[in-house]
Amino acid sequence: TSQEYTATVDGDYYCIVTLNGCASSSSNVVQVIISAVENTNTIQGIRLYPNPVSNELFVVISGSTRNMEYRIQNAVGREMTRGTFFEKTTIETATYTPGVYFIQLEGDGFVEIRKFVKE
Repeated sequence: TSQEYTATVDGDYYCIVTLNGCASSSSNVVQVIISAVENTNTIQGIRLYPNPVSNELFVVISGSTRNMEYRIQNAVGREMTRGTFFEKTTIETATYTPGVYFIQLEGDGFVEIRKFVKE
């Protein structure tokens, strides 16, 4: 009933358009597998913006006392980039294909994975 839908469970998804009581054939079927669990114990002071991202992703970790490492993977686990930074960095995302990506942040005794979307 909407132009957008966010899948929250695994399954096969498709569209059928109904107008004046007439229904279309189904669209292509898209299989969705939810492959991440939302982390409710997030580290305070991590900012990742904008999300969704166009050309540049900004990462800020307040209170960091040493270099941090980051690694970005696409939804199928292919590494897109990695690097190190202190407190903040800008990551170029202009060449990324639109979709879901994960950034793993490590440092100061923690490892955290956050999700972002490239539009």
